[in-house]
Amino acid sequence: MSDCIITDDIFLIDGIKNLFGFDFIERSNFFIIDFDFVTLRTPPIELPLDKELIGFASNDISFYKAEKMGVRFVLDKRSSLKDLIVFFTSRSSAALYRPKNSLTSREKQLIHLICNGHESKYIADELKVTEKTIYTFRRNIMQKIGCKNRVILQNLCN
Repeated sequence: MSDCIITDDIFLIDGIKNLFGFDFIERSNFFIIDFDFVTLRTPPIELPLDKELIGFASNDISFYKAEKMGVRFVLDKRSSLKDLIVFFTSRSSAALYRPKNSLTSREKQLIHLICNGHESKYIADELKVTEKTIYTFRRNIMQKIGCKNRVILQNLCN
């Protein structure tokens, strides 16, 4: 199973294995990445060219990490079993992750830089804005995604 699923979430692995069976996943053209597990700092993953990339996310930050990687299908980890089965058999959109609030492209840039472990000063220099602007962006992002503080935001990024 480890050849086609990248995660440390034993429940996700067992759930997929029990829902679809080991053979279905091994013989399918799917390569599954858990974006709650994979960070943008994770060593590069060699993606097989013959497999379709499917992401799983449970929060907006994980969704935006998948989006940054160009993943076309990001599934919500909280989807019902029925919705997951329908997605894998007929590409129904019911299981797709839907961000609670949409972020601007600038806010997504900031998320990417935060997830890569950069400090506010570096981010401000990179985006050619003041540090105060970075604090404002971060505050707006935290409000949109429901983070109460920077520690929670950083934990979502890691």
